[in-house]
Amino acid sequence: MRTLWFEQDPSRLQREIAAFMSLGIECIVDEPLKAQGLLRLTLKMEGSNPAFDLPDKRRTYELKVVFPDSYPWFRPEVYTFDFNLPRHQHPGLGNLCLLPRGTQHWDPTKTVAALLQSQLGLVLEKGAVTDTETVKADTSEQAEPDAEYFTVYTQAPVL
Repeated sequence: MRTLWFEQDPSRLQREIAAFMSLGIECIVDEPLKAQGLLRLTLKMEGSNPAFDLPDKRRTYELKVVFPDSYPWFRPEVYTFDFNLPRHQHPGLGNLCLLPRGTQHWDPTKTVAALLQSQLGLVLEKGAVTDTETVKADTSEQAEPDAEYFTVYTQAPVL
């Protein structure tokens, strides 16, 4: 029987939840999924939250965070179904591209709340840009190969 990361290190899960709460983010643990060995959190935050620089101050943002079995060594996925960005969001699954693809960009000592605080506003802003000249001029932008959007699952992802 495998040991789940949030059972092996319950203080890590509490640290994640506390970090969300300290930033004024409502955090709900999906208990039925957790009982099955999968950890998914639903996050709700106001666009006017002073801890974030979000593009629409009037809306409530809802995100789903799905943690891999190997957390914290591998990054979690953050999904939203409230909107569809033309860029920086997987067109089929809805996960946000908060970090470049390489695993070296994820710091296992950081919380997901810290990642969202540093990246969410930027991803929402840049992901909405459709002007090709603006995108070309941004040296931090990278082309995504089409193959990144084709995934073979042995089972459906937990969204």
